[in-house]
Amino acid sequence: AVVSTQSTGIKAAVKATWDKDPDFICGHSLGGLIAECVCGETGKPGASFNAPGPWGVVPSNNLLTGDKYDGVKFEVHLTRRDPVSQVGSYMGPDHSHVGSPIWHDGSDHLMDPMIAEFGK
Repeated sequence: AVVSTQSTGIKAAVKATWDKDPDFICGHSLGGLIAECVCGETGKPGASFNAPGPWGVVPSNNLLTGDKYDGVKFEVHLTRRDPVSQVGSYMGPDHSHVGSPIWHDGSDHLMDPMIAEFGK
């Protein structure tokens, strides 16, 4: 049921992307997961922050269904000790995203510490 609900949300976000035609898509946490799936479906560039990966342990739970993710300009930013950043495939978060994650020190899931690090 959770995957079905997320898939419905992703489909709505893909439709909104086609309708609004943004230049860049990004999100944090669940929003980052949705952004990654939308970019994989549309080929739009984007970024996610502390988001779980769309490719999971169980293939039927995979949320990335598009065919434009190969080569899409998408940045994945994860915090090393954030539990949400660790969610993904059985091979770990390095293998559950569209791109190779950029790892940041810390344990906080919130955006403020990451924003502070970007400002350094």
